[in-house]
Amino acid sequence: MTVRPPSNTDASKGPCLRLKNSTQAMTYLEIKYFQVDIFEQALADTVAQAPGFFQQTPVVLDIVSECQNIVVRSVVELCKKYSIHPIAIRSSDIQVQQQAQAIDLAILPPKRNSKKVDSEQQDSIHPKVAPRRDTIITSAVRSGQRIYAADGDLIIMASVSAGAEVLADGNIHIYGTLRGRALAGVKGDQSARIFCQCHEAELLSVAGTFIVDEDLNKYCWKQPAHIFYNNALLSIEPL
Repeated sequence: MTVRPPSNTDASKGPCLRLKNSTQAMTYLEIKYFQVDIFEQALADTVAQAPGFFQQTPVVLDIVSECQNIVVRSVVELCKKYSIHPIAIRSSDIQVQQQAQAIDLAILPPKRNSKKVDSEQQDSIHPKVAPRRDTIITSAVRSGQRIYAADGDLIIMASVSAGAEVLADGNIHIYGTLRGRALAGVKGDQSARIFCQCHEAELLSVAGTFIVDEDLNKYCWKQPAHIFYNNALLSIEPL
C-alpha cells in the first residue's frame, strides 16, 4: 500500500534541495613554503592593503609541490585569525591531503601539468580556440551582489554600487559609475583592462595586482577611466 503525505505538508512542495552549477570565482591562496612567523606577516600585510576585500573571504589553499613540512591546521588557524576562511585544499601530497581531511577541508584535484611539444610537432598541430563567452548585464549591480564572467568580458550597461563585486576572466566594461570592486583577468591575464564611465571604485584589480580606495581617489576620480597592468603595477588613465 502506498501512503501519500497530506497535501499541506512540506513534502508536497517537491524536493527540498538540488545541486546547481555556479560561475562564481574562487580565490586561491598559493603557498610556496611555510614558516609560521613569515606566513602570518605576509597574511597581515596582504589583508592590510584591502581589509574590506578580504573580510570573510572563502579561499582554496593551493599547496605547491615544493612546499615541505606544512601544518595545514596551523595555516587554517592563521587564515581565520585574519577573517580568511579556507574551505578546500589543492595539493598532490598525500600527507597534506590527509591533514586536510582530518579537519574537514575538501580536497581538490592538483593542477594538470601541461605537456611539452617539440617544434616539429607544433608545426603539425592546429590548436582549437575555445569560443569567447562575454556576459552582458543590463541592470545595476547592487551592494552585496557578486557577478563573474567566465572565459570572456563582462559588460555592464549600468552602475556598480558600493559593496558590489564584479569579476571577469577578460575585460570589464562599465557604462555607468563604478563604486564597488572590479577584478579583471582573474585567471592571470595581464592584458585584461577595466573601463568605466565614472571611476569611484573601492578596489581595482588586474591579474591579481590591485589598488584599494585610499589610493584610488588620486587618479581620474569621478571621471571616465581605464585601468591596465603595467610593469607589476596598475595604471589608471583618462578614458
